[in-house]
Amino acid sequence: MLAKKNRLGGAELKKIVYSIKKERTKNFLLIFDFTNSTNGSKDESCPKIAVSISKKTVKRATDRHRLKRKITNCLREKVIDRLPERLRGVLKLQSDFGQLTDYQLSAELEKLFYPFFKK
Repeated sequence: MLAKKNRLGGAELKKIVYSIKKERTKNFLLIFDFTNSTNGSKDESCPKIAVSISKKTVKRATDRHRLKRKITNCLREKVIDRLPERLRGVLKLQSDFGQLTDYQLSAELEKLFYPFFKK
């Protein structure tokens, strides 16, 4: 699970889902936006990501939870620290990638988030 400071809440999630900005890879769709809030709060400046896997994509709940754990673990270890502050995004799984290894998963996530990495 991602740290609380890196998770999106319900109100923020609804705003971002209707955002126009999107990035896509073979297995993922990232809907994102940047917040303009200058509240100064420590949680406001952290990047926040939500992971969404629909029942149409993966039928069994245990499989959805397993994939979500794999994705969030990869995000936490390799991606979240390199993202800019104020980035808000919803990561949607587009297809079941049951045969994808952890290395391939992390490579695809890094490819998806590469345009956002801090230089």
